[in-house]
Amino acid sequence: MNWLQRNLLAAHKSNWGSDDPSNEHYHYDGVRAFRDALFPLPKEGVLREPSGDEEWKKVVDTYPFLFARCFRDEDTVRRLATEKGEHAILYAVQKLLDTVATQYTSTDRARLRPQSLMPSPPTRAARSELATLWRCISPLLRVWHQQRARVRRAAREGVLSSFLDAITATAAHGDAVADRQMVNAIRHSAESLCSSLLHNEALVRGIGLDYFAGVARCLRDDLRTTLPNAVVHCLLLSMGQPTALTAGDDALHRYLAAPAKQRWLPALSLVEQGHGERAFRVTGSHLRALLSGLQSISIPETWRQALQCTEVFEQRYAVLPDAAGALKLILNLEQQSWQRAFDVLRYFKGGDKASERKRSGKAVLDELVPTRVLRDLQLLTVKHAAWQTTLQLMDSLRAADRHAKTEKKVVGFMNVLYCVYAAATAGNVDLAVHYFVALSTVPGVKGTSPFNEITVATAMVAMLDRGHYDGVVRLAARLLAELTKGDGHRPSLTRDGYSMCIAALLLGALLSGDYARVTRTFERLLRQQADGGAPADAVLKDIRRNVLDRSLVLFAMTGMTHLNAPIRLIFDVLGSESVYSYYEEGDDFEGRQRLTNKHRRPLYIPPQHCHANNATLAKAFGLYQKQLESEKDTTATISTLLAETMTTGGVGMEYLQTIMC
Repeated sequence: MNWLQRNLLAAHKSNWGSDDPSNEHYHYDGVRAFRDALFPLPKEGVLREPSGDEEWKKVVDTYPFLFARCFRDEDTVRRLATEKGEHAILYAVQKLLDTVATQYTSTDRARLRPQSLMPSPPTRAARSELATLWRCISPLLRVWHQQRARVRRAAREGVLSSFLDAITATAAHGDAVADRQMVNAIRHSAESLCSSLLHNEALVRGIGLDYFAGVARCLRDDLRTTLPNAVVHCLLLSMGQPTALTAGDDALHRYLAAPAKQRWLPALSLVEQGHGERAFRVTGSHLRALLSGLQSISIPETWRQALQCTEVFEQRYAVLPDAAGALKLILNLEQQSWQRAFDVLRYFKGGDKASERKRSGKAVLDELVPTRVLRDLQLLTVKHAAWQTTLQLMDSLRAADRHAKTEKKVVGFMNVLYCVYAAATAGNVDLAVHYFVALSTVPGVKGTSPFNEITVATAMVAMLDRGHYDGVVRLAARLLAELTKGDGHRPSLTRDGYSMCIAALLLGALLSGDYARVTRTFERLLRQQADGGAPADAVLKDIRRNVLDRSLVLFAMTGMTHLNAPIRLIFDVLGSESVYSYYEEGDDFEGRQRLTNKHRRPLYIPPQHCHANNATLAKAFGLYQKQLESEKDTTATISTLLAETMTTGGVGMEYLQTIMC
């Protein structure tokens, strides 16, 4: 191996001698001989037989510098991965990093170098060998980055630990900074290693800010180079984690030393430093990482900073959030900032303004903003804004649909249902009916009629919660009059939707004190059932199950506004197994939402709340019964229905006490 120690092989191929052994200028090419040993050419008529794993591993273990000399370009590294397997890349990276981390100790130097009677090489030669190792590690890590999905956790942690040890040992070498090619190779290695982590933000935070701070300080302070793009991303994602570092003059030190909640300003300085040094081009991914880091601290406490950072990126770098960044921005809109919700829509433009200007034609809202985002944004206005705001947003969405050039529409079923809820909260019956009827015109709504018990309950609960009892009566009457029979252009109320309307009409009349309407409603129900020729017991059972039991469930869903998820509560309660099995008894469920409960934890009504609401309703029915002028046959039947329903609901005692008092 004297050719390696005595530098008999020039670094550039143009300076090599003849490769013909008979030529007097023949120089033995050890690198080519080693590559031929690892990748032998196939003999004539024989397929290639790659050398065993043990051969190249012995070379890496015994002569790491020779291995690094042979694998300094990415093509050769890919060839190694192809012929020896993906595990070869990981093994080589780990071994070379360990070599860099230990080569300056006296105990390891003799083992890592070929046996020779010559003294240890001078510092310049050691630095040259160190640079050779890093120029091999860099392409190895680039290929390893592309295989990140197939790397196990233990192997990844080993590479991360070895990399930090190696870069620390290199930085401790006094004149390492003088070799700029080696420094660039180290910088590219850090870029590849950190890039392999960015696909999983939780993984980056699990590694911790201390690790990335150590890598960044070695690069910035010791090797005096700019921070790579991926390292800055990892620092931003780990913003919420503490460090025990003192402040300095550099942007990196100010960022690491600042408290987590105050790091957003040094973070902007860190990005500006990289932009000024032309270390990277500021894009929407930097803003996305910054917003994610702020969220990891506390969304309620950092939503203002998130909006300010977005404005800085827009004004300073002409960069707008990408789709993923805008989604994170939406999550920062808490109750205090819902007024800024409409401003967020303009950020869905996919990249910086320069690239936006290059696009042909006008950007269409439905192509840029995911439907789920618009639905969440509208739900935000339902929770925190005035009811007019929800309807104004719907007007904007419909305008976008009118100008859309694709078949995909922005307005979905839930957008219209939110408008039904918003109009109902205001007690505006005409608007509520308008949007309720519009449910049947939403593209994609096929099969079962959208006028079912869930959509009816959405409007009724909104009115009952706000005390619009007269509005409940008028809305139920309008729906029964206009949607009971289909007119060929739109579907009619489903069976359960019809029953829910009757239950709401009964509740509204009862709570508003219109006892005459309550009696008329009962009489109409009894007459309709009797006309069908059903037995008396079956008639009472159907009325109790379809109307009175539904009235209990409908009223139980009121007073739950503290959950801040009114529509989700309705879907979960009416779509639950107990309600489904009791109401339908084997029939198809009309709400079509029961399966969603299997994918998330459903909301529910606490038993004590349910009992309290049932007791309130029992007292109201008791007052109604007490106010009847005379006992007729119909009244006796109604009394039986009410007594059985209240007893089944667990509030029979409250009902009887109200009547007897």
